[in-house]
Amino acid sequence: MFNFPQSCQVELVNAKEHKYFLAILQDSTVDRAHRTLAAFVLAGIVDNYPPGQEAALQVSEPRPHRTTAGR
Repeated sequence: MFNFPQSCQVELVNAKEHKYFLAILQDSTVDRAHRTLAAFVLAGIVDNYPPGQEAALQVSEPRPHRTTAGR
């Protein structure tokens, strides 16, 4: 398995590049090969790197829906 150097993980998270790879994964119009590569890069970003894990989770968590019930 390929091992991402931590310096690459730090640089990708600091530049917020993980957002690009998450967007590729979520876009069903992107071909499977490119989505597979995006998943591979994201795996490298989050592997044994808590700041990368946190950054990926923050982007991928759904936002709560606002309701006007009770107003």
